[in-house]
Amino acid sequence: MRIPSAFPTSALFLFLTGCTAYEFTPVSPIALVERNDAHVVGAQGGLRPDIMMLVDRSGSMKTEDVQGQASRLGQVQSTMKQFLGANPTVARFGVVAFSSLTGTSSCSPAQLSDIAGFGVDIPNTDDLALLSSTSAKVNTMIQGLSPGGSTPTAESLRNLASYGPLTASDPGRDRFVLLMTDGLPNCNPDNPNNSCTVDNPLCRCTGNGCTPSKPTTCARDCLDADASVAAVTTLRNANIKTIVIGFGAETAQGDAADTLNGMALAGGFERTCPNGQASECNALDPSDGCDLVTHTCLKRFYQARNGDQLASALAAIIGRLPVTCKYTLTQIPEDPRFLSVSVNGVSVAPSADTWAYANGVITFPEAGPICKQLNSSTKANPVTLEFRILNHL
Repeated sequence: MRIPSAFPTSALFLFLTGCTAYEFTPVSPIALVERNDAHVVGAQGGLRPDIMMLVDRSGSMKTEDVQGQASRLGQVQSTMKQFLGANPTVARFGVVAFSSLTGTSSCSPAQLSDIAGFGVDIPNTDDLALLSSTSAKVNTMIQGLSPGGSTPTAESLRNLASYGPLTASDPGRDRFVLLMTDGLPNCNPDNPNNSCTVDNPLCRCTGNGCTPSKPTTCARDCLDADASVAAVTTLRNANIKTIVIGFGAETAQGDAADTLNGMALAGGFERTCPNGQASECNALDPSDGCDLVTHTCLKRFYQARNGDQLASALAAIIGRLPVTCKYTLTQIPEDPRFLSVSVNGVSVAPSADTWAYANGVITFPEAGPICKQLNSSTKANPVTLEFRILNHL
């Protein structure tokens, strides 16, 4: 072997004596996969959305889906208390309920006149203190509800299509109706499927009054699916989206699921699966999946069987609002240490002033600089957020 003349003698010694054999233990490599979840904020000009809650207080909301647990309405009340307490300023909230608290029959729809006395108007301000106080009023109203009456969903939705705060000109602000219901709309005397003189399968009865022996209740109890979808479409044509939450076991399948699915599709705020994965849709229902063409879930409405699932649905909805300082991740990190956040391409470390992660949600503190940057974003000056996650394959 020829050694270069410039080769140091000390190196030569190491070279000649460094041929000791070592035994190595094989180590299986850890395969990691990077998931990216990107958001561009600014299309809404930094304006908080208006959200009018339409709460179903019909008689079926007193049902206990699990014996010994709170009623459906009771679980809604408990969950909304926590939700509004934790998120008082993410939107300009208002609320009204049906059946109407001022109505004269079990089929009285929510009226705009109900809002002043038994609801809460959407505030005409973005002041944080006033938004917080309005959310407290919304919670107080919800806590005071008691179940009673039928489910005049379609007419209640139609009335909101002429609600001033949702129709007023305010460029750049998104408007929503958030419908929380345990299912089957009825109470339409003009429903073409009403018929109690013969056995009528088109009626799709929602109660026990669809028989020739009970002609006065037939119009109340036949399913009012088509008119409900039409009412949501009317709202959508007025640039008001409808978010549909089906609460209770009955909304998981059958006529209720079909009806709520149609309403969610018409409402323009379907559940999504942006990564094209069935796992993004089927946490509650193994039969659910992802439509790879539209990247929407097959069950397009948000379905919750109990208060915990309702809380998860609300968190997912808030994470999709156009201006918000909370984001629900589409992929959950196996270890939060493998989660990184970039703002406009610059990596930002977690801190009390920047961001925090918990239970699938990244939160930017409202008083912090990033949240303020998000809320002041515009179409001309958007903010790009990128969440990167390393998970095992």
